[in-house]
Amino acid sequence: MNVTRLDETKFRNTFVKPIERLANDVEPVVDFWPYFDAIPAADFDGHDCSAGEVDWGYRMAERYEHVMINSTTKNVFMAIVIDLADGAVIGHRLMNFNQIYGLETPSPE
Repeated sequence: MNVTRLDETKFRNTFVKPIERLANDVEPVVDFWPYFDAIPAADFDGHDCSAGEVDWGYRMAERYEHVMINSTTKNVFMAIVIDLADGAVIGHRLMNFNQIYGLETPSPE
């Protein structure tokens, strides 16, 4: 299986308008879990997404889907990018909105 960590440019190129937030009960067109399981541990940058919970999904102009897999860290997700035309996962990128947007996270007690 080809597992590809997308750089910022390649990931941003999958944002195509209109962007639609998917309802929580919408099933992705591809079973991405085998891909997810093949992502190297280093690509998670120490974040734990092993619960396999998905609260957010987005469709980009009927071209791509972004499936955001929750981590145990607030505002951090593993994004899986699906090419709808090919019916295949094209890559992944860890999205740490705490770093990207300077959000504060609560300190562990």
